[in-house]
Order: sequence, then C-alpha cells, then structure tokens
Amino acid sequence: MRIEVITGPMASGKTKSLRAIQTRLEQQGYQPVVISGPAATTQALIKTIAQQFGRCLTVLVDDCTQEQIDAIKHWKMKTDRNGQFADVVIHVAKRADIS
Repeated sequence: MRIEVITGPMASGKTKSLRAIQTRLEQQGYQPVVISGPAATTQALIKTIAQQFGRCLTVLVDDCTQEQIDAIKHWKMKTDRNGQFADVVIHVAKRADIS
C-alpha cells in the first residue's frame, strides 16, 4: 500500500488533481469515488477507505487534516504488514492550512 499526499495552498488545484485521477480511472473501467475527509470522523474515514479496496485499488480522499493523514499512515502500517495490499494506492489531498 502506498499513500500519496497532495499538498498546497488553498485553491492550488489539489481537488482538481484528485478529479483528474478519478477521470483516468473511470476511463479504465473503474468506479472510484472521492471521499471527503471532513464528512467523517477519522475512524469512519479509515473504515470508508478500507471498504473501497473491493471496488478499486486506488482510493481518493479530499480535504484531510494532518491528524487524519497521520491516522491513515498508522493504519497502513498495522494493516499492510504482510504486503496483502501492495497494489493499493491512496491519494490524499491535505486540507490547506488557513493562516
């Protein structure tokens, strides 16, 4: 399992990058969805990510906090010890820090 974090300032195209990945996967016959980080608690977000593994090996998550990203990375370490999910890629767009 690989986690790709997309970072940048507000309005820098992070969500647009996720949508482009989604479009590319749809053209290949997959049905990925973009999961919204703020729509769920951290544990519910991780559960939703895990549920996507049966649909597509690429999971897209938008607008995550650093806490959610850290939790996803920790979950990855616990979950993928035997390499069972080696082909899974999780693209996570980090919420822009508002200063």
